[in-house]
Amino acid sequence: MMRTGYSLYSHALGNQVWLNILASLCFNWIFYIGVGLTGIACGTLLALFGKWAKTILIIGTPIIGMLIIWIMVIIMTRNQSNYNYTGLENFLKFIIGYPSHGEATTGYFNPTMPFITMLVGCGIIGGLAYLFNRKLRIRN
Repeated sequence: MMRTGYSLYSHALGNQVWLNILASLCFNWIFYIGVGLTGIACGTLLALFGKWAKTILIIGTPIIGMLIIWIMVIIMTRNQSNYNYTGLENFLKFIIGYPSHGEATTGYFNPTMPFITMLVGCGIIGGLAYLFNRKLRIRN
């Protein structure tokens, strides 16, 4: 389990191997459902557009995303002294299950928040996929 996505949480449930394997299977199952729902949402969204709009979206979205990241990096590097990232750091630690006390050793992170975050994300993406699918019209 140390070579999977569950490796940060592999010892979170103690030395009970079967319980850790079951949690790892659930973790991976939820992750794969989220990836599948994301594919369904993207596919149904693209199905709503014509051929040219699909091409523009597929080519333009990554370019615009990279430009936005580039602009954010430039802004953050110029104004480093003005920002305090402790709130963002604490939020990201909370989301990945970073231990609040003691040392952060790989395998001993708390898997509760990643499970909840993935379930909420699957619900949101599933809802979007459902909404996009409802907008589709059958052509004869």
